[in-house]
Amino acid sequence: MTNYSSCNLACLGYYIALHCGFAWVPQMMQRGELRAKYNLKGSSCGDCCRSYWCSWRELLQEEKELRLLTQGQQQPLQPPQGYQNVKEGMTYVPKH
Repeated sequence: MTNYSSCNLACLGYYIALHCGFAWVPQMMQRGELRAKYNLKGSSCGDCCRSYWCSWRELLQEEKELRLLTQGQQQPLQPPQGYQNVKEGMTYVPKH
């Protein structure tokens, strides 16, 4: 991180937005910047909805994707594929 400061303009902007009820706006903008930089799938409308209704989940996903992408993995996280049927089934081990 270049020119890092513990309190900067982005931090101040988020603080003001948080107290005015618009904390999701900087988060939405950050997600758009990440999508553009790393060529991630998605849309501005989707970013807006996720940032507004699921802000903490969106922050966690962004962090995980950013870690994977900066560590050299080319594919971002994919959404879960739903229930996966296991052919073996469950087994019961009786206690003696």
